[in-house]
Amino acid sequence: MRVERRTAWFFPLLWISCSLAGQEFELGIQTPDAILENSTFEATFTLTTRGIEAGKKGAEGWTLCVAHRGLTLVSATTRGTIVDELFDGGFRTTQMTHSSPEFPDNEGFISAVFLSGSNPSATLPPEGTVPIARAVYHVDAGSCLLGASLGLRNGLKGPGPVTNNNVSWDGMTFHPPLATRAFGGCVVNDYRLTLRGSLIPVPGPLPVDLRLGERKKLDIAVHLGQTVSTAYGWNLAVAHPGVRLQIEEVTISGTGIEDLVGPAGFVLFEITSGPGNEGFTAQVELDAAPPWAIPPPDQEIARVRYHVKPILDPALVGARIDAKIAFRPSLQGSGGSVRNEVFPAGLLSTEDLLLRVAVLPQAAFLRGDANGDGGVDLTDALSIIFFLFEGLEGICEEAGNSNDDVHLDLTDAIFTLGRLFLVPAPFPDPFPACGEDPTLPSLECELGDCR
Repeated sequence: MRVERRTAWFFPLLWISCSLAGQEFELGIQTPDAILENSTFEATFTLTTRGIEAGKKGAEGWTLCVAHRGLTLVSATTRGTIVDELFDGGFRTTQMTHSSPEFPDNEGFISAVFLSGSNPSATLPPEGTVPIARAVYHVDAGSCLLGASLGLRNGLKGPGPVTNNNVSWDGMTFHPPLATRAFGGCVVNDYRLTLRGSLIPVPGPLPVDLRLGERKKLDIAVHLGQTVSTAYGWNLAVAHPGVRLQIEEVTISGTGIEDLVGPAGFVLFEITSGPGNEGFTAQVELDAAPPWAIPPPDQEIARVRYHVKPILDPALVGARIDAKIAFRPSLQGSGGSVRNEVFPAGLLSTEDLLLRVAVLPQAAFLRGDANGDGGVDLTDALSIIFFLFEGLEGICEEAGNSNDDVHLDLTDAIFTLGRLFLVPAPFPDPFPACGEDPTLPSLECELGDCR
């Protein structure tokens, strides 16, 4: 290790060299063992001290010059390191450096720290390894194709003069060996697409209770799993049995993905139809700006509302019927074939969703009694309004369907008010006593049988 009679450019004091007595300083780099395309990783830079005599102080300051190739430097800082703990009114700066015709290999950053100009106790520990800087890098396709590296390099040029790596200790300037970290390429990205029930978001068959004649809503979520945050886009091809299910809506609303798409991204959903082609496709790409990818380990990326088609045959009451919502190799949309893919490309596994439909007897209800309290009054009209516009849960939709037109909408609230206060005529059956719907199919009735 070489000792000079000069100090680093930023120190305000003149240091006097002295003979070495076995002191050693080493600058190190800690990174993940491997990198993945479109990932963002953090590197930690350390200073190791050895051989200082007992009772003496550690290093007072240092200059760290880090260059990179094949990576994008997102940020560099001393925050979150031992500098926060020991800094006492000295000097610290972190400067990004960039290549130019005069300095063609100048991509990196310089971190210069002098812990204190007045407190002699403000030094690093005399033994051991401590973190002194942190940097975040982004990996792109070029990093994987051509390789990437980062390392300590003398001669980086920031706003000041050309700068070298050094450590200041006891009035001397040390030039430690220069560590490097090279990546020969990227490991393969690994993804998993999963279909789950929105209300029961766990793997495995989803139980569905379906009353005879009932047209039941079913909310399903698509999840994308990954170990490291890399996925910035995906295509989906999800099919369903048309004899059992019908899609009402596909959306990213409420998943959090809408906040990541940004002005430069796009989202396209299409409901597909035709024999063997019933389902939906999705094409999504996030904005190219940070954060670049959805977070790990598991992220909901789409919500789908299905209707389970009504079963009208009384002989099927008590039956168990299986239906599967599945990732297909491809579905045909208006713009061509769409298959399941995640970008950047990698390994992809999928998990379908099996529905276990139990056919139950037909519900009994009182027409107009939307809130299930045993009578029809103003609160039932209000329950319909709050259900439609405020998300009220737990009403009997078919009872609230007071005009019996197989739709629950504002007209039903108006119809109920009209029967209560304007034209005192009876509601459609079942009324005035509880009973079953004589005109199937029916809407859902979460309250169950009349009490």
